[in-house]
Amino acid sequence: MRTLALVGVLVFAAAIIFNGCGKKEGDEPTKYVSQAGLEQLTKQAAQGQAAATQSGANNPKFSSFKDRQPASPAVKNLDAVIRPVLVKQFGQAKLIEENNEPVTRRDGEVILNSMKYVVGKILNEPNVRQMHTAFANVNFKPSIRTGRKPTITKTWAVMSFFKRTAGVQYTLIYKIDFKNQTITVESYKLSKHDHLM
Repeated sequence: MRTLALVGVLVFAAAIIFNGCGKKEGDEPTKYVSQAGLEQLTKQAAQGQAAATQSGANNPKFSSFKDRQPASPAVKNLDAVIRPVLVKQFGQAKLIEENNEPVTRRDGEVILNSMKYVVGKILNEPNVRQMHTAFANVNFKPSIRTGRKPTITKTWAVMSFFKRTAGVQYTLIYKIDFKNQTITVESYKLSKHDHLM
């Protein structure tokens, strides 16, 4: 009986020694890298990601969407002047959604149609500012609807322009979604908001 207890204690002690009390080597990040080294690695990874984003890295969501052709004459006219600017700015652009039915908002504003695009490069604050300049450079007139300059937050941005094409004056609001990496362009019926130019 005493021998059996001694064997049990030895087996238990051996299990503890060989298993390291349940901890595996490398469980703690500081086992191999000092805390300063770990902080340096984290900082380098963040800088690498920021550099990729700033330099206009490819949009990983771009290839998951199929390009479509505009269905209505109004959307065709708008797409013909919007898409070339997006392609020049971001390398590629796909029209992925459109709505040709007018929508009246609660405030009485009428959205005539809307188009949603996905572009080849990551959408971020510097790219949105450059996009605003690119549209202004090809005779899109900044509108006071959302301010003459883009409004940018961490998750979205918005800008507005006037554009005349095919004999029609449009008020366009661009809504940029950084999370979903899309640009929605809404065409509004001219209203009192546009007479303040």
